[in-house]
Amino acid sequence: AYGVLAGHVSRPLDVNKWKYYDIIDNFIDNHLRVDGHERRTVRARINRLLSLCRMQLVDPSNVDAVLDLAGHYGVLADKQWLYDLPELLEEGEKVADYTGEIDFDDMVYLPVKWDLQFPKYDWVFVDEAQDLNAVQRRVVDKSLADGGRALWVGDESQAIYGFAGADAESFRSIASEYDVTDLTLPICYPCP
Repeated sequence: AYGVLAGHVSRPLDVNKWKYYDIIDNFIDNHLRVDGHERRTVRARINRLLSLCRMQLVDPSNVDAVLDLAGHYGVLADKQWLYDLPELLEEGEKVADYTGEIDFDDMVYLPVKWDLQFPKYDWVFVDEAQDLNAVQRRVVDKSLADGGRALWVGDESQAIYGFAGADAESFRSIASEYDVTDLTLPICYPCP
């Protein structure tokens, strides 16, 4: 996805993990009356929801969907800023498009959001599929050639990246989105 995005943006990509914090700080300065610890807390909550919206492909203007997402991941959302999420994500897109500045979520999200063309492959192999989120599954989908196939490998019992926005229902989502044949591994012999 990084390569696809780099081929689209007219400037060299600059990965800045603090990009959205800068955008949020500007928003807080102009729209909210919070400071100190409260400011850091609000900033972290907004940043978390912006990340989750991108990783789960949730429309930030759909307040009910955002509230469901916030509830699922334990993020306290406040109506004082909840309705501003679409504007903040739009600002992040503009920054990426005009300056090349992205964060790690943008790297995967923007090529999907902007419907950019991915290289196509007859086979795509995905390991640790239990820890994918919605946008990562779209990257796989966009990378499959017409008639291409994907092999998804993982173990539902080892899903550990929920804190990072992984979809706890990743295997069920894959099964509902693709025509799958489930091949189980009843015995596993770990290698040293």
